[in-house]
Amino acid sequence: EHGLLFYLTDRVFSHIDKRLEIYKLVIPRVLNRDIEMILYPDIKVFDEMIESGLMYKGTGTSFDRFELHDSVKSAIMANNKRTMRLHHSSHHDNQKIATIHTQMIAYYQTYRLEKNINKDLEICYHTMLLRKDFERDFGKDREEFVNLAFKSLFENKKEICKDYANYSKDEIEELMGKWQNERESLLSQMSQELYSRLTLESQKTGTDVLKDINLLKELAKEKEFTKDSILYHIMGIAYSKLEEYDKAIKAYQEAIKINPKNDDAYNSMGIAYSKLEEYDKAIKAYQKAIEINPQKDEAYYNMGIAYYNLKEYDKALTAYQKAIAINPQKREAYTNMFELQLILNQDFNLEKPFLSHFGEDKEAMMRYQMLKILQMIATNKPYALTAELWSEKYHDVELDWGWDELDGWLEDMQDSQFIGSDRGV
Repeated sequence: EHGLLFYLTDRVFSHIDKRLEIYKLVIPRVLNRDIEMILYPDIKVFDEMIESGLMYKGTGTSFDRFELHDSVKSAIMANNKRTMRLHHSSHHDNQKIATIHTQMIAYYQTYRLEKNINKDLEICYHTMLLRKDFERDFGKDREEFVNLAFKSLFENKKEICKDYANYSKDEIEELMGKWQNERESLLSQMSQELYSRLTLESQKTGTDVLKDINLLKELAKEKEFTKDSILYHIMGIAYSKLEEYDKAIKAYQEAIKINPKNDDAYNSMGIAYSKLEEYDKAIKAYQKAIEINPQKDEAYYNMGIAYYNLKEYDKALTAYQKAIAINPQKREAYTNMFELQLILNQDFNLEKPFLSHFGEDKEAMMRYQMLKILQMIATNKPYALTAELWSEKYHDVELDWGWDELDGWLEDMQDSQFIGSDRGV
């Protein structure tokens, strides 16, 4: 009822014996030592306020929190209303920060977040916002940071709060770039209304709302989103992450029912069918995605995996080649294709474009070199890469293959026409 933010005024500080130069900074509802250090780095102001009866310290799980007494809150807000006559205002002496405060207050009040904004996030963002020499340290504008932080749907929002005192300029730049790219990507997939609503819910909970099944189901009941194909697609992805693939498929089907041209939903549905090892159904879903969008390289790539699992290797090769033709940067399509060509005793094709694109990618080159060595062994050809050279080149790269994968290749080779020839293993 007192609003999101409170103001420390001269009137309140008149109760403290030691007069302080106060910055008139906006303070979150819940105060902690981090905020105190930003406000008054040289003195424990909160302790003095507790002694004077203006503030109290939390207990139990909230032992690191401080709260102004209700009567103090009311006095501060009443004083603010008399002096400023506006709710959307800030007492900060620095005009830039005052502007940011005003925008933040307006944002919270617009979305009625005064009471239910996630407090951990609130403290985190205010601490970042009020950080001394923010622009100098990070080379970024505070307002730009706040707008991205409060209006983005980036995953794991709390990650920014874990070590905010020690972020470097490069790390902040990387984070902000990631947030911006994610925002643009999501807005290209969903309506502004759905994005805004999900952002709002994210501020309330501080969690990844794209994985919150219950929230997504509740949104789907609301009139505004009942016929939102993207919402059901997001719901399907959330179910898939929980490995509830039958429910995921139903959500994708609902998304397609609302929008029969939703190629992303068809592609995702194919992945869910593949997880259930229903590869024929998966292929039909991928084919439908490609029918809608002939440039959908990921559908061709996923189709290649499905054909591989059905041991229809020629069709798998064709699918991988089409994925590469559309997107020459699709690394996994190359290595999957090379694996198949190893199984089928075929020469590796498209090696030149692969090396052109990924010659400096150690992980990609390690996978490629491993396949080349196996190919040389299978064809009784010598290879020049010694154990010492291998260790020197790839000592800092982990290979995500193991004996299971090698056994699988050998088994597949035995099933192919390759075994039994004079070039057999």
